Amino acid sequence: MSGIVLSSSVRQNLLSLQSTADLLATTQSRLSTGKKVNTALDNPTNFFTAQSLDGRASDISNLLDSIGNGVQVLQAANTGITSLQKLVDTAKSIANQALQTTVGYSTKSNVSATISGATATDLRGTTSFTSATAVSNVVTNGTAGGTTAITSAITLGGTSASLVGVAAVDGAGTAASLALGLTLAGAASVSTIAANGAPSDGDVLTVNGKTITFKSGSVPAAAAVPTGSGVSGNIVTDGNGNSTVYIGTTGTPTATVQDLANAIDLASGVKKTINAAGAATLSTSSGTPAAIAAGVLTLTTGTGADLSITGKADLLKALGLTASIGAGNVTVTKQRTVTAASLGHTGSGRFDPECQRQDHHVQERRAAGGSAGRHRFRRQQQHRHRRQRQLHCLPAGRDGCRHAERHRPRHRRPDLRDRKRCGHTLGRLRPGRILGRQRRAEDQHRHDC
Repeated sequence: MSGIVLSSSVRQNLLSLQSTADLLATTQSRLSTGKKVNTALDNPTNFFTAQSLDGRASDISNLLDSIGNGVQVLQAANTGITSLQKLVDTAKSIANQALQTTVGYSTKSNVSATISGATATDLRGTTSFTSATAVSNVVTNGTAGGTTAITSAITLGGTSASLVGVAAVDGAGTAASLALGLTLAGAASVSTIAANGAPSDGDVLTVNGKTITFKSGSVPAAAAVPTGSGVSGNIVTDGNGNSTVYIGTTGTPTATVQDLANAIDLASGVKKTINAAGAATLSTSSGTPAAIAAGVLTLTTGTGADLSITGKADLLKALGLTASIGAGNVTVTKQRTVTAASLGHTGSGRFDPECQRQDHHVQERRAAGGSAGRHRFRRQQQHRHRRQRQLHCLPAGRDGCRHAERHRPRHRRPDLRDRKRCGHTLGRLRPGRILGRQRRAEDQHRHDC
């Protein structure tokens, strides 16, 4: 290479080619960027002047964007104002229609009265009333006859009654050995109830609509029971009469007959509970708590409701409450009684207008003294019988009940065909028979009530 020698003309041509290549590269750069000055080397003054102008143009573009956003906000506000104006116009139209509509009522009558001492600001006047007395009908207690008025010491419900079972055996078959300390589960022995009467996990006993659920395992701690519930012995009660009895296991039984008796008393209203911090404190509410004497279990009703127990027959037989056996359910009941210490009627806890009507008739008959009074009472009874037939023997067509008053000729009395057709046994309308039959019906009804 050192042997190559270039002449001056060749060197000059080579330099010209290099200059031409540089100019071509510069031209291509300008064409690709669209700028005459691309770097500070091209023209320092023009480069920095152009850079400052580009920054200003960017700032102006940002301002234009902000102005556009403001315009959009103003347009949305204008749309809202337009909608409000339309709503106002609609409200004005409705108000104008209401003003133009005629009044929807007219005067039916005018009542005027003069109140002594009344003024424009006080219409009460100056009249005063003193010694006003409110009088009501007499409410009677449960004394026979239905005429003894109640006092403040009378129980609103009925008088508690006892459901006395029969002597029951223990798990070993010992006669009359049922006791409150016997366990509900475990291998049959002298310390358990009858073997076939042991409840299983998930069994339910229903007392007055409340549920007593048997569950295996130990009773939970007071801190682990749901809010509002409480633990007492081996039961968890919710405070509303529903309880869960934890019977333990076959090897380690826990719940006893006493626990079950407490659960039944809570459901029937004989006992009540105060639950606090997961603990249940039981106390007597009405009636007498369950007790066992000589193997006989005695339960009582509350004063507010009759006693109804539904559960597995074998369990109730093990408690001596029924003679039925088997895994099916059986129901035992006990009604409250009516005494001088309670109101006159208990029944199902509902008002019985028929009982009140019968008592009213009895009082009428007693008040009708003398021959004239008896005849007047007979006529009243005959009238009531006719009204009852009109109300209760409505015809089912032309061939319906033939002894209804409005569909029977007045000269024909009801006979055997009428009784067969409608099921009534009114007999002939002789006053003596009606009065005797009415007395017997009243006596029977009072006995049933």
